[in-house]
Amino acid sequence: MRNLKFIRGKLGCEIDIFGEALEEDGNAVVAARFRGEGFFQESGRLVMDRDGRAIKMAGRLLIEGDVAPGVDFIGAGEVRVALSGGVRTMKIYDGGRGRGMDGEVSHTVLRLR
Repeated sequence: MRNLKFIRGKLGCEIDIFGEALEEDGNAVVAARFRGEGFFQESGRLVMDRDGRAIKMAGRLLIEGDVAPGVDFIGAGEVRVALSGGVRTMKIYDGGRGRGMDGEVSHTVLRLR
C-alpha cells in the first residue's frame, strides 16, 4: 500500500491562522500561528453543538503539512482567508490531521464557522 500525499499544484488562497488550544485548566492559549496557502471549500451546512444550538458552518480549509506541530488539538481560533471577493475572517470550529501509513502528517483540515 502506498502513502497518500497532499494534492500538489496551485493552491487556492492565501491564509492566516491564529489557532488556540485549551490547557488542562480550560484556559485558551495560542497554539498555532501559520501564514501560507491552502484550499478553501465553502459550505452552507448546519451542525448542532453540544448544547443543542445550530451553528452555520462557513466551510473547510485544507492545508499541506501540520500547521500546529506539538499540539494535540486545535479547537478554537481565527482564520483570515483571502479570496477573489476580498478577505473573510472566520472562526475555527474544529480541526484534524490526515496521516499516511508511516504516521507522517500529510495535511491539516480546519472546519470553519
